[in-house]
Amino acid sequence: MKKILFVIAMMVFAAASAFAAVNDSASIMFPMLDMGVGARALGMGGAYTAVADDASAIYWNAAGLGNLNNIQLGLTYDKWFMDTYFSQILLACPLPAGTIGADIVYLNLGSLQGRDAYGAPTQQLNPYNMGGSLAYGINMGDVSAGLTLEMINQSSGTFSNTGIGCNVGLLYKTGIFSAGLDIQNIGSESAGNGYTLPMNIKAGIALKILDTTQNSLLAAIDTQYLFNDADYLSVGAEYVYDQMLAIRVGYKAGFEQTNLQGLTGISGGVGLKFANFNLDYAVVPYGELGTTQWMMLTYMFGNNTQKGNTQAGNATAVKPAATGKVSNTVKTTTTAAVHDQDFDDGLKLQAAGKVKEAIEKFTKVVTANPKNVMAWNYLGRLYYIQKNKKYSIVCYEKYLKLKPDDKTTAAWLKKYKAEKSKPAK
Repeated sequence: MKKILFVIAMMVFAAASAFAAVNDSASIMFPMLDMGVGARALGMGGAYTAVADDASAIYWNAAGLGNLNNIQLGLTYDKWFMDTYFSQILLACPLPAGTIGADIVYLNLGSLQGRDAYGAPTQQLNPYNMGGSLAYGINMGDVSAGLTLEMINQSSGTFSNTGIGCNVGLLYKTGIFSAGLDIQNIGSESAGNGYTLPMNIKAGIALKILDTTQNSLLAAIDTQYLFNDADYLSVGAEYVYDQMLAIRVGYKAGFEQTNLQGLTGISGGVGLKFANFNLDYAVVPYGELGTTQWMMLTYMFGNNTQKGNTQAGNATAVKPAATGKVSNTVKTTTTAAVHDQDFDDGLKLQAAGKVKEAIEKFTKVVTANPKNVMAWNYLGRLYYIQKNKKYSIVCYEKYLKLKPDDKTTAAWLKKYKAEKSKPAK
């Protein structure tokens, strides 16, 4: 706890120091850094600091990378106003300790007719922004920490500026609750002309209101302080049906300070999971400027341990009685058997509600590899669904021998053992 408080204190100190630097600067450059990324997050109004459970955590809160178990590759394309568009490639790769992430971004601002000092036409101008980030996040139990290093180049078509900065984030997850803090864009334009990046501080909380096998509901709220600009408050929600279809809504308060006419602030989107792919889409209207559309396709290598893009609390098994399903975010050091066909088939059968058949598949997995912690976890849950208390206890005990630090499941299992037995179906 002392170490955590020390880290938080250092972050606040860094923010205060940067605040003084920002207020002394002449102007703020590189507004692309404050646009937001990812159709899922933007469909939720940008309330994502305490969620950050996919590759887009590189932008929202790098601490979230520490909770990922799979390599994730994301491709995004966002249609902005008129002939402008934004594209991005993201990659997150778990390591033995922590997760490393990287992205490349490009914002095309269309074409403009250049003119000289007398108003006469000159050459066509093609302004753009282009940049990249390198991030690292590590899980330390209930608390994760992350750091992102970023570089961006902004060109007007005749001259350009390059900025270098960093983001620092913290994420606390336990059970159905999470809280996040991220200080973004600490840095300045590299040529030393007095320009700064659009530095801001984001803080948020998220709560899994509902989490059963068929239905999941996540609510989140963020507050953002953008130096030398407006403050914003974002709220968002995500409903997921059968770990396959997601519906999202969000609202970002503070647009009244932009003087835009028409519908602003509200956003919405949908998501679809099929096999190891997640396809997300969002719309965000900006009043008289028009409506932006955001699309993102993500592929998760191996077994998708964060099904349906839903938040699953921390990186341990969630109490079955409270969630209605086994946690999908257990960190493991198992062998390649975790990726074999029987395991994949077991996941599909479980998702289809075929409990008996799924048990047969996971039983084959643990027979071939008794140290497969995830398979024991799924087996315990499936026997729990069958109300087969004896075998459920056996499987969870096997799981806890391999995952002794999972105190949440250990506490639940103790209560479960003490409950009056119910006949199996």
